[in-house]
Amino acid sequence: MAQATAELTNVDPVWDRLISEGQAALRDEPVLGGLIHSSLLHHQSLQRALGFRISVKLGTGEMSEQILSELAEEAFRADPSIIASSRADLVAVFERDPACHRLLQPLLFFKGYQA
Repeated sequence: MAQATAELTNVDPVWDRLISEGQAALRDEPVLGGLIHSSLLHHQSLQRALGFRISVKLGTGEMSEQILSELAEEAFRADPSIIASSRADLVAVFERDPACHRLLQPLLFFKGYQA
């Protein structure tokens, strides 16, 4: 029974939908393949994908993407409510923004969500 409970705690319908949307976008828009793979499909969780997107947006010659990604991961581990809030924000943007047709859009393109 403990194993079943552990498996249930790993269920993330938002992440599952993001992956499904990413795979569909690859079929529909192959030119976005590099972006979708590096920003979404290469990662194992929303936490890692979001940390990557933040690091790509903020990375400079003085502060590398790798360092920023590690800092984001550290912050997410120290305060899990950050990811819970970002997950809720992602769903809120999808539900309220008429320009948003997929959960994938805010994660990849919406500056307001990424901020």
